[in-house]
Amino acid sequence: MKKKVIFICLITIFTATIFIKPVIKSRTNNQSDSLKVSEVKSKKIKNKSAKEINDSFYNHERLKQWVEMSYIKSVSTFSELIDVGELTFNGEVINLHSFVYDNVPFTIADMKIANVLRGTDFQKNKKIRVLFMGGNIKKKDLLAPVASKKFLHLSPEDINSEKIVTVEYGNIRLPRVGEKLALVVSKMPKGTDNIPGEFWGSVFNDKSVFFENKAGEYKLEQTPSSIGGGGTPRSANDDLEKSKTEQMNKGMNQLIDQVGKKN
Repeated sequence: MKKKVIFICLITIFTATIFIKPVIKSRTNNQSDSLKVSEVKSKKIKNKSAKEINDSFYNHERLKQWVEMSYIKSVSTFSELIDVGELTFNGEVINLHSFVYDNVPFTIADMKIANVLRGTDFQKNKKIRVLFMGGNIKKKDLLAPVASKKFLHLSPEDINSEKIVTVEYGNIRLPRVGEKLALVVSKMPKGTDNIPGEFWGSVFNDKSVFFENKAGEYKLEQTPSSIGGGGTPRSANDDLEKSKTEQMNKGMNQLIDQVGKKN
């Protein structure tokens, strides 16, 4: 049975709150309506250093969009997390590519596998493409779904702007070339979001992407504290989230250590 992740997003654009339809979906027609914002730029910088690629890819104004995500299934333990995915691995980001579909930006990270930790038997150093929600998009394309909403008071300059901006959704961190990550992923159906080629997607978005820190430990991004209806932190929910994050971090680092000793 194929496992699918459906995103139901509540996005804040500038001062406005709008709903957008689920953005990860399967497409079977051609890719003619897929806008590739930075594809040419990625080809031109193919042989450049990690710093040059990052500087070029992220050389835009950054916009933070808040997003709530609802999943078909949730997990409470690390073993459940890796059971959901088809492949768990750690590796290094070696290149980045931008795509836009339905006015939503995506980033494809080319990664070189260091170790297969669970699942599909890939060879070491094999390259794999992984999808991240967020990335580069023209401002006019980002605003197109709400351009007619007069109560948003969007300026004609913004509505028609060819300027490229980098959009980051919620707690989803976009990868940088040279970074080492550990991920739990599944293969996306061919034609998903009209992105050409074979690629994989993290099974629970930011909850299944672990970034290596300076101490050599792989950790999930820290979730911001929640706020209660009275404006006070929901300490019980925050403690539960923190405990689950620590459990996931511990599980991933133990798995990496175990596989590393075997190799």
